[in-house]
Amino acid sequence: MKREFLETLDLGEGVKLPKSAVDAIMAENGKDIEAAKAPIATLTTERDDLKTRLDTANQKLEGYDPEWKSKVEQADKDAKAKIAEVQTDALIRDCLAGIEFTSSFAKDGVAAKVKAAGLKVSEDGKSLLGMDDLIKALDYRHQGNTLVLTFAETSMEEITSMDTALLTVKTDEGDMVEAFAGFRLVRVTYEAAEDTFTAVLEQGADGTTAKALAAVTEELKRLDTAQQVVNGPMVAAVCAFAAISTEIPDNTALEMVSLFPTWDDVLRAAEKLRKGRIIVQDGQPYRVEQDVTPQVHQPPDSEGMLAIYRPIDRLHAGTQDDPIPWVSGMDCRAGQFFSFNGAIYEVAAGGDMIPCTYPPDTPDMWQWVKIN
Repeated sequence: MKREFLETLDLGEGVKLPKSAVDAIMAENGKDIEAAKAPIATLTTERDDLKTRLDTANQKLEGYDPEWKSKVEQADKDAKAKIAEVQTDALIRDCLAGIEFTSSFAKDGVAAKVKAAGLKVSEDGKSLLGMDDLIKALDYRHQGNTLVLTFAETSMEEITSMDTALLTVKTDEGDMVEAFAGFRLVRVTYEAAEDTFTAVLEQGADGTTAKALAAVTEELKRLDTAQQVVNGPMVAAVCAFAAISTEIPDNTALEMVSLFPTWDDVLRAAEKLRKGRIIVQDGQPYRVEQDVTPQVHQPPDSEGMLAIYRPIDRLHAGTQDDPIPWVSGMDCRAGQFFSFNGAIYEVAAGGDMIPCTYPPDTPDMWQWVKIN
């Protein structure tokens, strides 16, 4: 506050403050100013002290490591980059959560492709800009029993002559991302604006099983010959195919028992099993003889379920030299030979048992004739 202000201050009708009052006010104001300056002076002193100590510390650090500042800055950049990476990974997971994939390998492959695109995080931090467009632009999409492939720089003839029994999706480096077995080409459309072809394929179509199995078998043999471990995508493809196919022959099924869904799997799925499907309980494969929805109290090996689940055994000639190992529930026909508990039995003429639930050593069973 300035003295001139108080001396010229009009209190009304020309009355001014007397000099004594002005002196008293200015003296009190001076005390307030000095009181306010004291903390500022203290803070300034502390600031200068801290600055001196910081300079001293920096000099000491530079004595230990001259590059400490650049290292701290780099560590800060690395931390921010890691945070951004974690945020991006989380957004990718959220975006892909609503999309159905046949296997974790397929999902990982798509996630890697999205991540490599370097999409930016939106301002609200809740999405990746351009994510939807990128997903739509992927070369293939799989939903249920339908597979959609997009082709560029090719011809209709090349697409229609494509072998679809066993399809593999690979990265530019040649690493397998996913495999599909047992598909048949349904239709092909041409997008003139984008100069691309779209092929729609369906799995489990008639006539594809034998060809798909042959292709899968050859691929597995090739991997075995090359002493390579059968990779996840191929196993996932075979499992997906085995889970829905109704035409897999018994002998082939016995060579891939571990790839069929188990009894626990189908119980969890709680879906109807079509006739011809194969499931496994306690290592024993069973073929579904009629459409059925699995019930926990009706496992394949329980009494009265042979009309629903028929056990599958390796094919034997059924001769005395190559008898069939007997399993409860299998079809036993006249003239066939079976082995049981170290002995060989023949089904007597007219003694067909379809299915057979009586072991060959059952007393007083004329249908069974012990050979040795």
